[in-house]
Amino acid sequence: MKRSTAGPVSWVLACSCALFILQGPDADHCAFGQAQNRQSLLKEIYEAFRTREQQLNPVWIKYTLHLAQTGEYFNRRGKTSGESADHKITLEGEFARKGNRTRTWAINHDPDPRVPARETFRIFTGQVMITTLNEPNAYAISEHSDVLMEAESPYGIVGEEMLYVSLQQWMEGKKQIEVHTEPQAKTGSPGGMLVLELRYPKDSWKNKCWFMPEKGWTLHRFEVFNAAGEIVNACQAEEYQDAGGIFIPKRGQRKHYLKGGRLGETVAFELSFAETRANRIPDTLFQFDFPKDSQIWDKDRKVFVRNADITESHLNEVVAQARPRNILREWLGLALFALVLAIGTYLLIKSVRGRVRRAVAIQARQPGSAHGGAQ
Repeated sequence: MKRSTAGPVSWVLACSCALFILQGPDADHCAFGQAQNRQSLLKEIYEAFRTREQQLNPVWIKYTLHLAQTGEYFNRRGKTSGESADHKITLEGEFARKGNRTRTWAINHDPDPRVPARETFRIFTGQVMITTLNEPNAYAISEHSDVLMEAESPYGIVGEEMLYVSLQQWMEGKKQIEVHTEPQAKTGSPGGMLVLELRYPKDSWKNKCWFMPEKGWTLHRFEVFNAAGEIVNACQAEEYQDAGGIFIPKRGQRKHYLKGGRLGETVAFELSFAETRANRIPDTLFQFDFPKDSQIWDKDRKVFVRNADITESHLNEVVAQARPRNILREWLGLALFALVLAIGTYLLIKSVRGRVRRAVAIQARQPGSAHGGAQ
């Protein structure tokens, strides 16, 4: 499916907003029609994000993450007690989605005592969620899927996932967003960029967004500021890959800042593989055969299953119970069975009665000794 790009209407809205800002500091409180244009622009960006989410099903991507965390940031997250040195790790990650099935996978290539080397995954088969546990050869199963990632996705790092959630809440009337716009051309970017400042009155936080309208409103840069005006996150997509009309971030990074503007964490990514064609995404990605002697924790029933044979039968039971029931189909099937049974019974009774009547009629026509027949 080809990704839709900004049309003339988008640029009319953008130009109207630009003139609106240039009128002066009181421009934010003028004509109602111009405010409506800014809301329409925000809705267009939301629709572009939603379209991209739909187009990214199916999808299969592989990427590498480079994380660098300061000792202060590492301590604040409760990873260790006392002072810690700076921490760096490299993760190899994958994400795949096909219909309602998902797979997220990661492996740490720079282990240390604080973050051990281990391969982790979360697979939703369409019926059962299978995840790795901390112990070797141990897994958890559940009938309920989730959206957790073993390795944060490129869209999450560049800020689009965070912004998309805010736009969804705005569309549902759960969040208020004030839009301030300013067009900004950038050398080497087709058609330039549009810079939006999104303010959230409820908590006084704000975002500053650099959009590329001609690339489906993809984010080139995204910044988050707290109520004190301090920067919290600075995200940037340095390069995009066109995968069949869908623009996927190929290289980028996010810098997270602590209070006072001190750098806490840097996450950089590099995309190495992207596929959006269903016939190129194997179904085996969403399947898993439990190794021998696996230990399985059933999160829904709160029980451990250790024996391999019991594990298999238990999983089959979970799959059967997780399969959605069609009540109407079950009732129709039951009614059809009852109808067939009733017709069969009626035909059987009719056949037996017919045989009895024929036997009586034949016996009545035969001469007997009581009627002078031969002995």
